[in-house]
Amino acid sequence: VDGMRWVNESSASGVSAAVDLNTIPLALVERIEVLEDGASSLYGSDAIAGVVNIITRRKFDGGQVTLHYGEYGEGDGELSGADLAWGFDNDRSNLFLSLSYTKQEEVSSADRAISAIPIQGGSSRVPGGFFRFRDPNGVEYLLTSNAGQTNPTYTPNLPDCASGVPRTDGFHCLDLGTEAYNYAPFNMVITPSERVGVFGQYRFAVNEQLNFYAKALYNRRESTNRAAPEPIDLGPGARSTYTANVVVPANHPFNPFGFALDGNTGGNLLSFRRRPYEGGPRIFEQEVDTRYVAMGLEGSFGGERQFFWDINAAQGKNEAEQLNHGSYNARNIALALGDPAICAATAGCTPLDIFGFDTITPAMLSYISPLFRDRSEQKLTQVTANLSGALFPGWAGDIEFAAGYEYRKYEGSYNPDPQTVAGEYNGVPSLPTSGEYDVNEAYLELNVPLYAEQDGPGKFDLSLAGRYSDYSTFGGEFTPKYGLR
Repeated sequence: VDGMRWVNESSASGVSAAVDLNTIPLALVERIEVLEDGASSLYGSDAIAGVVNIITRRKFDGGQVTLHYGEYGEGDGELSGADLAWGFDNDRSNLFLSLSYTKQEEVSSADRAISAIPIQGGSSRVPGGFFRFRDPNGVEYLLTSNAGQTNPTYTPNLPDCASGVPRTDGFHCLDLGTEAYNYAPFNMVITPSERVGVFGQYRFAVNEQLNFYAKALYNRRESTNRAAPEPIDLGPGARSTYTANVVVPANHPFNPFGFALDGNTGGNLLSFRRRPYEGGPRIFEQEVDTRYVAMGLEGSFGGERQFFWDINAAQGKNEAEQLNHGSYNARNIALALGDPAICAATAGCTPLDIFGFDTITPAMLSYISPLFRDRSEQKLTQVTANLSGALFPGWAGDIEFAAGYEYRKYEGSYNPDPQTVAGEYNGVPSLPTSGEYDVNEAYLELNVPLYAEQDGPGKFDLSLAGRYSDYSTFGGEFTPKYGLR
């Protein structure tokens, strides 16, 4: 943005290496320049494929109100917003201020035929449960609850599923070809969000050859994402040690099998998967704040040959907080499925019934489904200095140069919920992380005209550039570039 790097995004789910362009409100954009060829010698190794430079509005005299609204042909996904801009411009100074508001409504996967059904055919984590176990006789079964069964009965010693004989109790042999769970309708094609952005930029001409500028931005995004009900896995393959090594005793009030289910190594619980739709979908509410301040000096000197210089300092910070509804605490699941005496002695513990349909009560959900709060933050501090101009005339035109120095410091952190850190999260495990590094860089670019057509547009130029980067993490590296145009 105006030649300075923008801070990477935070989403409260990790430390990203990408920029969220939604943190830059449209009202402040004057134009966008794209350098299409490799620019690693001028901008660093992250610009090997090119550079996108967003130029902000500077000279603006008056006011402007822009309103917009749109929706899809199906009547959903409404996008609306307002951009307010005001500024003044005179011989010595100019000021530009903008305020942006954007609201995006959701588009559910269920509302489009192309996204309403999973391509891979659905999930084995079904609402009636996926029970793979060995009975006391060593016979292996792969069962699911009959539709609508809240307290399915289990009859021991019925023929196993390989026999092809239908069961006569509250369970039947699971056929994933016809019973796989369609989780797609809970997802979103477009995530709903609201964004508010404020930007201001002031420039002052100290004299004809020296300018001062300062700019600041604040942007807030509030968004809500949604996913299918979080599955509960027990036994080998479960993501948490609590649920992987769970033991459901024979005397558990909701164990219909009459014998213990043991998920430990060598136990008889081979796999258990259930989609507890009673808890509803997972809801991820995010609040993301982006702050940016910058200031600098720009000037020129020289007589017939002018040289241009600038010194800049900027800092960007991105903070995100996510509130997760509808996920589960694996430790509490194991306690609620374990020894009834231990559960009774544990504050808040309610025995959990996951065998059947619509069996998990609000009291059970209250114990196993707490809120999870995650946070992440990114910070970028940078200082740059640049000098450019024409060195001396060559046989086909002026030999031009650009040189500069850049210092950057990256800082990032991710802090998942304490329950997650303790290994109690039922979903993908993660641990907190934080770190920082800095880099000092210097570059030089030369443009040497080799041929210029007299009284015509034809030109042939040689471009030479090099950048030296010294990273605090692994040392220095020189990046050269040679080009003909």
